[in-house]
Amino acid sequence: MAFCKPQPTWQNVTVFTGEHWVDAKTSLHRFRDGRVDGLLLFYQPPDSDIIATLLDAEVPVVSMDDPHGDDRLSYVDVDNIAGSRLATEHLLDLGHQRVLFLYERNGPLHYEVQREVGYQEAMTARGLVPTHGVAGYKKEQLAATMEQLFVECPATERPTGIVCCSDWQAIRVVGALKRLAIRVPEDVSVTGFNDDGAGLLTQTPLTTIRQPLIRMGMLAAEVLTQRIANPDLKPEPFVQVEPELIVRESTAEAVKQIGARSQG
Repeated sequence: MAFCKPQPTWQNVTVFTGEHWVDAKTSLHRFRDGRVDGLLLFYQPPDSDIIATLLDAEVPVVSMDDPHGDDRLSYVDVDNIAGSRLATEHLLDLGHQRVLFLYERNGPLHYEVQREVGYQEAMTARGLVPTHGVAGYKKEQLAATMEQLFVECPATERPTGIVCCSDWQAIRVVGALKRLAIRVPEDVSVTGFNDDGAGLLTQTPLTTIRQPLIRMGMLAAEVLTQRIANPDLKPEPFVQVEPELIVRESTAEAVKQIGARSQG
């Protein structure tokens, strides 16, 4: 006698890459039209009303980044403070004292602010003065920032290490330095953040901070499914994942860099 196997209960996953949230009036109906049980949100701009609107509409939401100051929201993220502290301490352990932190934009995002905190903690713990700049997304702004730091500044004031907010930013920084005939890591050490694969595509593989992205995604999905199954469940305020320092070829000892510059 043949028995029919029970059919699994399938849960569909939809990735929105072209669907943009405009505001509550324009976009809410598209996100709660009966086809979506819950949402994972990635890197929403601070001025967006998407989080508050979805929570007000009782749509289960988990954020992969910024809590947006709403204690009704569950969110999962890497420990950005610890990660940036690791990157900065790595440069300091290599003998660097003039270490610069670079924002990606004038109005920094939540993760950028946290990563500067880690940088500041590492610098002040060694009795050093934190300094920061803004790289910008436009090639012209980044080029101007690098020229100001490495051409207009006296040699004794130029940074010998740069802590970047992301691998893509670090790649752009390395390119801008190359155009100024400044070598990485012989003249300047550069660190990234994320380890999303971009740092391996460069001529000088990036030293970076690894986010365990698969683990983070699994945790976020677990939290979201719990929220969907138990709407009255108290939100997890923050599920934090530990970062890891990955040392590659974009960092070197400061004494070697000083020697390389003096010989030039």
